[in-house]
Amino acid sequence: MEFEPARILPEFDHLDPSITLVVALSGGLDSMVLLHALQSLQARGSLLHGLGAIHVNHRINPDATRWQAFCETVCRQLQIPLQCVAVDIRREAGQSLEALAREARYRQFAALLDSRQCLLLAHHLDDQLETLLLRLNRGAGPGGLAGMPRRRQLGQGTLLRPLMGFQREHLLAYARGNRLEWMEDSSNSDTDIDRNFWRKEIVPSIRQRFPGFQTGWQNSMALCREADELLGELASADLATMTGEDSRILHIQPLLALSEPRQRNALRHWMHRQGLQPPGRKLLVQVCRDLLSSQRVGAKLDCAGASIARFGELLVLLRRLPLDRGGQLCWNPAAAPTVNLPANGALVATLSSQPVDVGKLLPPGPDEQPLEICYRRGGELVRLAGRPARTLKKIMQDSSRPPWLRSRQPVLCRGSEVVCIPGVGVVEGRQADPDEPGLAIDWQVPELLFGGSGAH
Repeated sequence: MEFEPARILPEFDHLDPSITLVVALSGGLDSMVLLHALQSLQARGSLLHGLGAIHVNHRINPDATRWQAFCETVCRQLQIPLQCVAVDIRREAGQSLEALAREARYRQFAALLDSRQCLLLAHHLDDQLETLLLRLNRGAGPGGLAGMPRRRQLGQGTLLRPLMGFQREHLLAYARGNRLEWMEDSSNSDTDIDRNFWRKEIVPSIRQRFPGFQTGWQNSMALCREADELLGELASADLATMTGEDSRILHIQPLLALSEPRQRNALRHWMHRQGLQPPGRKLLVQVCRDLLSSQRVGAKLDCAGASIARFGELLVLLRRLPLDRGGQLCWNPAAAPTVNLPANGALVATLSSQPVDVGKLLPPGPDEQPLEICYRRGGELVRLAGRPARTLKKIMQDSSRPPWLRSRQPVLCRGSEVVCIPGVGVVEGRQADPDEPGLAIDWQVPELLFGGSGAH
């Protein structure tokens, strides 16, 4: 299909006229064609939206500065506002530079977009088909094989790909016909990069053998998209039976009532909705095998950026906040009422003459040892005021603390003696009377649950 600017106008019909279209401008052929087409539509009064551009300088290629200068010159000539941002990319062994650059770019886009902006990406049909091959080779499921979405939410704004119905050869013909200039990325000829290999070595052979292959592939992608939508609807129905007020917590028994494929589908959507990258099948099989059947308290598996943990009949997503139990921290509440705990919230002491539900600690005498902040090591026997002696582990199990916080509970000691469990109770003989001055000590707990709270 020959490319003409007017053919992309229907892509914007769903947008309010007050929305500004922001072109992600790299300086390459595709984004230059998109920018020129939109500017020509605006000049003839066919485009009702405001127009802008954004350029992300990845500072990887030696020509990065020249690319940015080229984009600035073009936008100045066309009188289109341009915002340039630079990113720092730190690559570790085994990481894909292209993937890191893409992630950094999208983070910038998401951070900069507001609700009155729509980001336009110049991906076209050839890009979509190459993406299908890449994802198929990586073992993607229906969601991945559906390809890049034409439209989706990004940050506070919207992302739109208006050129998805056109092939690169049509964009090239338009660029040449309008005598456009663009920047060539020398890395595009490097077939050590997977996408370039598919583009230069594989797709031409497929096109020669199967001239109309795009139509069949697009149909398959559309079917995958429909299948993914149906799986999402199924997951929503299943998750509604196993989540409560906080969607980051799953009740295991309703999950166990499902078939294994349905369990994996529910878990995949649960994790994705909390902001995690869609987990692979191998991880989901491991979750079902090692966590759903495990009776071990606190059994967990690590995934990208989070941990999936089982506590009794609950499955939770936790942030990965390592806790150092080795060192001891001295604290003088009179001198510093608040003390921050490394990766574990803070303790706050308040001198009060009013009764406190969990009791108050007697203020330290002039000759007493300073308070030490410790953590449970196992076997500690503690007698809280007005209660029989019990192990610290049992006290924590009976407390109102959620299971994922119990192992992180700070304990106040003097020497080898436990004197207070902040927010839980004070040890017998160390408590102040209800109406006399004492230290009410509270633990401001860290946010461990991963993702957003509430139903989705």
